[in-house]
Amino acid sequence: MAMLKKIVVSVFIGVFSLGLAWTPNGWAADKKDDVYLAGAGDLLHIVIWKNDDITGDYLVRPDGKITLPLVGDVVATGMSTDAIAMQISKKLKLFIENPYVTVIVTQTSSNRIYVLGEVQRPGVYPLQERLTVLQALALSGGFTQFAKKDRMSVIRYEGNRQVKYEVNYRDILKDPEKGRNLLLKRGDTLVVP
Repeated sequence: MAMLKKIVVSVFIGVFSLGLAWTPNGWAADKKDDVYLAGAGDLLHIVIWKNDDITGDYLVRPDGKITLPLVGDVVATGMSTDAIAMQISKKLKLFIENPYVTVIVTQTSSNRIYVLGEVQRPGVYPLQERLTVLQALALSGGFTQFAKKDRMSVIRYEGNRQVKYEVNYRDILKDPEKGRNLLLKRGDTLVVP
């Protein structure tokens, strides 16, 4: 009887643990990936409480920075809204006692991918949630007759370095993991030779 009780308790704990990790959209997402990071071309609405002359909309420049009165340049690319607000607040403390800063992304222009080469419609496409290589190929109209489907690549910037991932269309159809049907990230370039 004691053994049966241990089994029932173990099963209950296992099922309960799975329930905690499960969300309506599947397994619980990595919280790090849930945070939006600003990029060049994004429009940020920055509110500095009781300072309407500084409050306003600021465009993230191609160099990844925004410029505010009193504050000067602030790095925005690759930063969360909270991190940007903290940078601004820190710089404003020289001029304003206890500045309260809020940063809101009002327009995203940096969430793009690029599809180049032997596809029907090469170009820039908006990055949709959980977009894979196959889906990007579909968005771009599929292959031309000259495409080398076994020699595709995804070029991605990771930190300060460029990384190239080889992708094979035929392998994706057989086994998506082996063929690298990668989830695309902001700024990725899919090249179809």
